[in-house]
Amino acid sequence: MNQEQNNPVETYYPTYNAVQKATEYFCIKTGESKSLTLEKKAVWHWILSRYQFFSGQGKGFFDNQEDIALNSGVSLSTVRRFLKELEEMGYVNRTMTQKYGGHKSNSYEILYNLVLRKGEQPRRLPKRKKKVLDKPSQAYQDYLNDESDLPF
Repeated sequence: MNQEQNNPVETYYPTYNAVQKATEYFCIKTGESKSLTLEKKAVWHWILSRYQFFSGQGKGFFDNQEDIALNSGVSLSTVRRFLKELEEMGYVNRTMTQKYGGHKSNSYEILYNLVLRKGEQPRRLPKRKKKVLDKPSQAYQDYLNDESDLPF
């Protein structure tokens, strides 16, 4: 075995099918809907997983936004915008606390699970009307034989 095979398995956090299939989520206060992008889904899954972990130990969720961005694979600005959006929509409560040496830290409390709208059901593929030929088309053959843009 090489060194890479001996490394422990990376930390796993769950993703929820309902969130993965959703295309929008709704504001608890106004009913307004917002787009639920892949980036937002990644951030939501990460902060939900971390919140559940820390609250299960009786602790607060204090991950900094840089760590959330790094672990969910999105930019720091995406994390900041989404957390602000979640706070404004009533899903998350943020508390800023003063830490050692004057540093400030945010703690987050998830108040509600996302109220989701599921996307459209996938449609069946259209039936093929024409029979697919086994040989390439003439245009494709011409493309393969064209040597005009070759570097040599």
